[in-house]
Amino acid sequence: MRISTPKIPYFYGCFIHGGITTFAAFIFSPVKQSYHPSYKHRFLLGLLTENEKSLLPKSTFSEWNNLDQKKLVGYNENDPFIKNKSELNLFHSRTEIQKAIKVYGLLLNCFQSIFNKLKDVKAVLRENKNNFIDVFNACKNSITTKQFELLSGISYKTLNRWINDKICENSIFGLCTKHHPCQLSLEEQNVIAKALQCGSNTHLFLCDIWATLLRNGELNIKLKTFYKYASLISQKIGLQKRKVKRIVKKVTAGASLQILHMDSTVIHTQDGKRFYINIIYDNYSKAILGIKAMVNPTSAAVAHNLKEVMKKYKLFGKQFQLYCDGGPENKGMVDVFLKDQSHIKKFITSFSNGIFNNVIEAFNNKFKRKWINLLDLTNHQKIYTECERFREIYNNTPQGIIGTLTPNEVLQGLNPWIDIWPALKNNITQAKNERLLVNQLSCCL
Repeated sequence: MRISTPKIPYFYGCFIHGGITTFAAFIFSPVKQSYHPSYKHRFLLGLLTENEKSLLPKSTFSEWNNLDQKKLVGYNENDPFIKNKSELNLFHSRTEIQKAIKVYGLLLNCFQSIFNKLKDVKAVLRENKNNFIDVFNACKNSITTKQFELLSGISYKTLNRWINDKICENSIFGLCTKHHPCQLSLEEQNVIAKALQCGSNTHLFLCDIWATLLRNGELNIKLKTFYKYASLISQKIGLQKRKVKRIVKKVTAGASLQILHMDSTVIHTQDGKRFYINIIYDNYSKAILGIKAMVNPTSAAVAHNLKEVMKKYKLFGKQFQLYCDGGPENKGMVDVFLKDQSHIKKFITSFSNGIFNNVIEAFNNKFKRKWINLLDLTNHQKIYTECERFREIYNNTPQGIIGTLTPNEVLQGLNPWIDIWPALKNNITQAKNERLLVNQLSCCL
């Protein structure tokens, strides 16, 4: 059976034939190549290299000459190249500048080839690493790290290690604060150095200087950190390091005015007079309860000093322990007075009976090495008023051994770990976080 094919109208055939012809012409006709807008920007600014120009046809050049740069994608009027377009055009028009740059490039390649032929290139680089670091810091805002690697022949990894290892003259550890931000900031290190060199702190020990700075808000660090920096700074500025004998055995109290220590020490005035200073010292608060200057150490004067202390702090009828040595000034009238005070238990300290008075001995050591600088010893007539003035200053000075409190604050019942340290701890934590930011943004190189 014969199947007949359907007949297509004439105008439909013409339409199909024309569509196929047009589609074929569209497919096989040559299409002009498109380029990234960055090429067009660089062409208009005259920044294309010779190799890039050789790859572009002449028709593209003539077309790009008529482009409006402001209408191109990626145009930014604040771009440094676009902003300084007139200077770039002047640069391209000056052939002598271009020739000088070519000469510098040839010389650089020549020096690079000579440098690469050296036997120990790495040793030469290591010897001059500080120069490379200075050049990199000066150029890092102008060129990329990859460009610096190509120009210098030093990998960024090696350069970064050199920067981290570079000795910073400003930091006490010799480490750059920007690359080692966990250390104290340069400002905090200067605060410690000034406090150590300050003439008004000559009577203070390190823990007392730390306590004063912490309470005043000048420095927010822990005591262990302060010791570490103070030791290095003292060596750097030439302060003499003192050896302190550590006391192993000592008597400790659980509250103020439970254990008192009494002892006498000798001082000399500048006019040749000798005085005995009798001190009554509280074990817990580290406060000087009574201080009395004597020309001759008599038990009557010591007993009077003890009575004045008991009267001032209302210790009559209250139980407490009194530690003193077996010297003649601690007997006689002192024993007569204590006979009527049954609530006071007296201990005679000596090596033979195993009872030690190390607390007051340690204080006397500090007094003669540091605190004595507060006394005006030019005239022996001033010694009596100077002792009382010293007691007031000492009892109102923050001390590290009692958690940055003053002895008077401890006598009033303050607890450093409850009343003071929560706020100080927050200050230390906040300063630690701020220190990281300050060190990372610092420019010490």
